[in-house]
Amino acid sequence: MTQQPVGYEDSDIPLKSGRLRVRRWGAADAPAAVCVPGLSANLCGFDRLAERLASDTVQLVAIDLRGRGRSEVTGAGTYGWRNHARDVLGIADAVGAPSFAVIGQSSGAVIAMTCAQLEPSRVERLVLVDLAGSPDERAAVPVVASVSRLGTVYPSAQAAIALIKQIGIVPEWDEYWDRYFLYELRDVNGGVGSSSDRGTVLEDLGYGCRGQEVTQPHLRRTGLAG
Repeated sequence: MTQQPVGYEDSDIPLKSGRLRVRRWGAADAPAAVCVPGLSANLCGFDRLAERLASDTVQLVAIDLRGRGRSEVTGAGTYGWRNHARDVLGIADAVGAPSFAVIGQSSGAVIAMTCAQLEPSRVERLVLVDLAGSPDERAAVPVVASVSRLGTVYPSAQAAIALIKQIGIVPEWDEYWDRYFLYELRDVNGGVGSSSDRGTVLEDLGYGCRGQEVTQPHLRRTGLAG
């Protein structure tokens, strides 16, 4: 049986833009660091970090962006970095953090920087993970593989995990990856599928690729862009 993360609390927080799933570790009255996942990622990607850093003196608050994990899927045209950044600021309000740190991974790092642009007096620190300038062409390979899994129906959760392992986008598999992928699976007709919405992720991918000559050709060749 997969070991479950300890010392956290999951909750749904309603914002004007939609409902977001949030996972919190550490003391609720401690200074907060809000953790923002990447393009098709979910909040479980911060389990390993939070279990080691959260304490009585710091809380980590990880979110599922709208359309990912267990957050609400909203209408087309409601996404993009600025809209997600406003969600992050709204979550900080909801957990009682007038000022906070932001840890962003990949496109989540762009959202983190956008938070600082929108409300510079509130963002005390920025931690940018897996983001440094324009993406290298090789970065398109795992991005496309990750997006391609969305919308696929698997006969079982075990079959889904086996196929993801076979694709090879995760070089060193451990229990945290089991948590990560099992978290977003839900029952659908014919088996299980990802609760993250493919159209949502593609909208943000297109938003991030505007002006990027590197990534768009890959999307066209794989059929992910028209």
